Amino acid sequence: VLETYSVPTLGWKTNEFPAFFSPTSGVRCPTRVDSAKDIASIYLSCQDLNLTNGMLVAVPNTNPAVGANVEKAIQSSLIDAEEQGIRGQDVTPFILKKVAEETKGESLLSNAALVKQNVQVGAEIANAIAEYEKKRFKK
Repeated sequence: VLETYSVPTLGWKTNEFPAFFSPTSGVRCPTRVDSAKDIASIYLSCQDLNLTNGMLVAVPNTNPAVGANVEKAIQSSLIDAEEQGIRGQDVTPFILKKVAEETKGESLLSNAALVKQNVQVGAEIANAIAEYEKKRFKK
């Protein structure tokens, strides 16, 4: 769907999209980007072209929740969500809660690590954008 709306999808130091609790999914990422500077450059190029689309930077989880119990919990939660008619924005919180319960908190630790990783990468990208903008405005 993202490609339909011309949303660039970038893999942060990865060639495949990460799954939520795993750094890998088996799904190829169209573009690998290895630095915040490169992402900033792509972002600013889109802005310069007056593109109104967003951008997705897929960041792999550096502290994955592993094991068959996590995958089993995910699949079970997906079935439960479907059976209970849970849809849209309610699906993710439902699944996170169910998976955390079924993995006795293992997935919660993994999720917290992913949040921290996303904040770190986002800050690096924001700093890189600010550096580019500073140079552009000095001219």
